[in-house]
Amino acid sequence: MDVATFPVYAMLCGMSLELLIKAVLIMQKEDVKPVHDLSALARHAEIPLDQAERGLLDLLTHYVVWYARYPVPRRNTAENVRELGRLIDEHLFEKASFGGLTIMSRRTPGPLDWQQYNSFWSKIASKFWELYPSL
Repeated sequence: MDVATFPVYAMLCGMSLELLIKAVLIMQKEDVKPVHDLSALARHAEIPLDQAERGLLDLLTHYVVWYARYPVPRRNTAENVRELGRLIDEHLFEKASFGGLTIMSRRTPGPLDWQQYNSFWSKIASKFWELYPSL
């Protein structure tokens, strides 16, 4: 089940962040465009994120837009598949050398492990709660 459910879990993580970031934009009285690019939404909402967090948003964008929903992307197939692979390698795995070989192993804790993800989600949620009293 891990193989079958992880893409759906990652998609739901991305969707929850998308909803949260769009809520921040609404609180800022900004126009919310019907896009799923999480990094672009976070930049528009002026949410301060480091490079690794932006990279994670880029990865989750792929899960939201196509990877957990369709067998292949609807546009730019080869480019999207290569980019997804690069982002997965960069954010979910780490490389180790062993006897002249490079071995990929899952990061532990990984950025989508519950405690790590919850901390990231809470960081973005704090931006929402900063704005909430302004209603």
